[in-house]
Amino acid sequence: MNSVTEVLNSPIPMTLNGKEYQCKRLGIGELLPPLEQLVRRNCLTNIKSVGEMYTGMEKIEYLAHATMQIPTGDALYDKVMTEIETMDGIRVLLGIGLAGIKPEEVQKIMEGISDPEKRAEITSVVKYLVGVPEEGVPKQDGPLVPKDKRNAKKHKE
Repeated sequence: MNSVTEVLNSPIPMTLNGKEYQCKRLGIGELLPPLEQLVRRNCLTNIKSVGEMYTGMEKIEYLAHATMQIPTGDALYDKVMTEIETMDGIRVLLGIGLAGIKPEEVQKIMEGISDPEKRAEITSVVKYLVGVPEEGVPKQDGPLVPKDKRNAKKHKE
């Protein structure tokens, strides 16, 4: 028998670029790991790029210092919240939230983001995936609560 969560979060059909995909709301456990990986990968790419400007001991010192600055904990969560609004973040969300989508299909969808009509479609799907309500729809608790809102809730209780 299905749990209430499974029934309430059954995939629903949504259309992007004229193709129908099965979408379901993503939980925090599904969202954070790939977005954290994206943030870390971006940090390491930047560290590598800057590190190429140094040689010898300067390079070693820079790399040691820079890798210690890769965000963790709340700092990582804050970076994820920023990254989720970028093109790369949206690609990750679509990749994990649309059942059976291939990376090349995600790329094709993202190529259309400059078209206002397609951007509206993508925005609608992304909002659904992360639990952000559409205009006029009552707010539900989604998995992504900004840090300041998390702290405000704790202080109210």
